[in-house]
Amino acid sequence: MIVLDTNVLSALMAAKRNPGILAWADRFRVEDFWTTTITIFVLRHGIERVKDPVRRADLDAMYKRVILAMTGDRLLSIDEGAANAAAVLKARREKDGVVQEIRDTLIAGISVAHGATLATRNVRHFANAGVPLVDPWDEAADT
Repeated sequence: MIVLDTNVLSALMAAKRNPGILAWADRFRVEDFWTTTITIFVLRHGIERVKDPVRRADLDAMYKRVILAMTGDRLLSIDEGAANAAAVLKARREKDGVVQEIRDTLIAGISVAHGATLATRNVRHFANAGVPLVDPWDEAADT
């Protein structure tokens, strides 16, 4: 199970997609890809903030195609296990003096609770979160 972070799905939604990221994604079965309700929130919020209605409609159409193609109904949300994992991570990070965006904390908690690998470009946001990480940009550069 690979949870696609916001930046991975955004890259797959881009008008000019990175061939390395596409090649990385092609190495897996589509059934391996999941995302979170937090990522859906972030993507939808970004689209809704676009002022140009034509650009917003284009992004909305691409969003729907990519989400359906890449994750279908494989959507993970905050359940009790994810909430507990995120709370433990947040407390540990606070104790260490690390400030983390709550959305990243929740995505990490969801990934930990489901034993998933998290695909993200922002590996430093999730360092020491107890979740296996993969950086598609780094892997694409290695090919």
